[in-house]
Amino acid sequence: MTFLTLTFYDDHFQSDFFRIDWPNDKPLTRARISPQKMKGLVYTDLIMLNRSTSERVFFATGTQLIKEHEKMKRVLKSLGEPFDEHVSVRKEVTVGFFRRRTIPKKVGLLFGSTANPETIGKIFDSYVSWHALSWPFAFVVADREPPGWKSQIEPLVSLSTVAGKPSMPAFLIENSHAIMVTEFEYSIIFLSDKIGRKQLIDVGTEIAKRHSLDLSVEENREFDQNTKAIPRMNKQDVSTC
Repeated sequence: MTFLTLTFYDDHFQSDFFRIDWPNDKPLTRARISPQKMKGLVYTDLIMLNRSTSERVFFATGTQLIKEHEKMKRVLKSLGEPFDEHVSVRKEVTVGFFRRRTIPKKVGLLFGSTANPETIGKIFDSYVSWHALSWPFAFVVADREPPGWKSQIEPLVSLSTVAGKPSMPAFLIENSHAIMVTEFEYSIIFLSDKIGRKQLIDVGTEIAKRHSLDLSVEENREFDQNTKAIPRMNKQDVSTC
């Protein structure tokens, strides 16, 4: 039995990669989707099934493997997808055995938008960084380009070394239909103030059927430092037959 786990979190949940700046008195769906296999296919379906025909997916990717950065640029060009590129030097490293020399260690970022599921699938196929190096990739579903989204997402997808976690600000959540960010090699975080739990479970059920997975829905209460509440987990298996 191979599971697709959908875990819902309460208002205390925070990602390991970013801080969710959202008022506790406003509803926000916070969830994690964790497939045991076919992660790229599952994530592609998750992103595309949570958009309407009028919406686009604004994506941001990053890697320190410049060869795969260049490969993704070629893929996007072949698909006719426009993109913005940011390449920065993170540090210098010493290489060579007989002739020692320093070369720049670069980080390559790509920003773009698409309505094509093939493009999203190619992102997961063309990179190894999102799973092999636990590099966070971000996907913002919106009917128009959210103002300032690139500058807000860049510290996250560049794994910036600035003090503290990058922020996922409320205005970006409010100006999007849903936001999804890959987390380590095993899951993707889902945030939305417009998509409720039932709708997300329906999407998870459809994905599980497509890939012959068993959907498991869980409820997780994070530890509250203020009230000293004990975390609580409830588990529910959803039949996909």
